[in-house]
Amino acid sequence: MQEENNQQPAPKNAALSISRLVAYIVYLIAVFIEVILLLRVVLLLFSANPLTPFVNFVYNTSNYFMAPFRGIFPPHAAEFSGGYLDTSALFAALVYLILVAAIQSVMMYLERRR
Repeated sequence: MQEENNQQPAPKNAALSISRLVAYIVYLIAVFIEVILLLRVVLLLFSANPLTPFVNFVYNTSNYFMAPFRGIFPPHAAEFSGGYLDTSALFAALVYLILVAAIQSVMMYLERRR
């Protein structure tokens, strides 16, 4: 009785593994960016002390991801907390989510074409 071999050729498996690895790395980076931006929104909303190491880390790190979006929307004062709502950071988080979805779609398309 002849045994069926359901394994794909090595080059195709390797390319598939690499594309999955790239997808996971993109997702990991996207999650990090989203968490940092949303932490920024919450910390600014509740006027966290920027001199504390954690808050300082979040503000400094999020500044890199906020650079293209700075000044698009004015900040809105939050009367209940004394802080402000950083609508530019919320917009940046939305744009990064859309960018990741687009990258995912392209990668799925390329994977199907193989």
